[in-house]
Amino acid sequence: MFKVLAASDPDLCIGTVKGHLGVLQINKVKDHLESLDDHMNIGDFLESADPHIPGRVFIMLDLIPDEKWQKLGVELGVERQDLTGIKIDCANQHQNPAQDVIDMIHASNPTMTIGQF
Repeated sequence: MFKVLAASDPDLCIGTVKGHLGVLQINKVKDHLESLDDHMNIGDFLESADPHIPGRVFIMLDLIPDEKWQKLGVELGVERQDLTGIKIDCANQHQNPAQDVIDMIHASNPTMTIGQF
C-alpha cells in the first residue's frame, strides 16, 4: 500500500498517516511512527536509512484485520481497486504484504543477518 501511496501522492506526510492511524485506533503502528518527523514524506519513509523502520510498520499492519488496513488505505487516498489488487497479489503469491518488506530490506542490505533483522 505504501508503494502505491508513494507513487500516487509523493507529498503525503507521515504526520497525516499518524493522524489516520489514530482515528482508526491502530495505535501500535502510530506509536512506532512517533519518533519520525511529521513532515517526512512517504517516499523518504520507504527509503529510510534504517530499513527496520518501514519493515516493522509493515509487519504490524499485516497483523491487523484486512478490513482495517483497507480502511486506512481508503482514508489515505488509495483507490479501492488498488487495495483489492494488493490483496489479490498477496493471495496469489501465497504471501502476506510483509514479504514485500523483507524483500525490500534484503535488496538494500543483502548481508544482513537474522540477528540484525
